[in-house]
Amino acid sequence: MTVQRLLYCICAEGYMGPRCEYKDLDGSYLPSQRRFMLETASIAGGATVAVFSVVILWDDF
Repeated sequence: MTVQRLLYCICAEGYMGPRCEYKDLDGSYLPSQRRFMLETASIAGGATVAVFSVVILWDDF
């Protein structure tokens, strides 16, 4: 049986997480890649709603 040492980082002001990969700029602790994916999904969802709205309105005329 081996003993493993746990390593951790001492983060600079405004950063947190095991490897200081999370920023605390606006109260959100999402990593930048996850935030980018969330923004992309939001834009895609809005575009889908807009396309369906146009199709429904176009069908009424």
